[in-house]
Amino acid sequence: MKKLLSPEGDQVRRAYYEPFTAAAAPAQEQIRLVLDVEEDKAAALDSALFVRQMTEAGHVELDSAKRQFFNADLVAREVAHKGVPAEVAALSSADATLHGVWEMQFNECSAEGTLAALHGRVWREVRGEHSSHCQRRTSSR
Repeated sequence: MKKLLSPEGDQVRRAYYEPFTAAAAPAQEQIRLVLDVEEDKAAALDSALFVRQMTEAGHVELDSAKRQFFNADLVAREVAHKGVPAEVAALSSADATLHGVWEMQFNECSAEGTLAALHGRVWREVRGEHSSHCQRRTSSR
């Protein structure tokens, strides 16, 4: 099943399985599963720039960050592959927002000499923004 859910299995899954499944919920209501990173892919991520930067900053536990990166990459590939304009625009907007959060926190941490705190500060801000976004969506229905 994991192979069918991988980006490489996307065409096979769409061609053979999705025509026979129940209609999906509207795009706003779909929930994407968070997948675990297979050991070989997790090991390959050890050479990724963000992992090397976090290691250099003194971070020891990186499994969660690797999972976040892996799943974000899967979603981005899926959105790009499907090419639905609203999803592509939403992904682009989210990417720009996250880059802005990272850049602002990086500059602050750099000025304060606290680069080791960068990931935690960015993650807390992203989680806070996500929570407030979800509350706004729920209350506007």
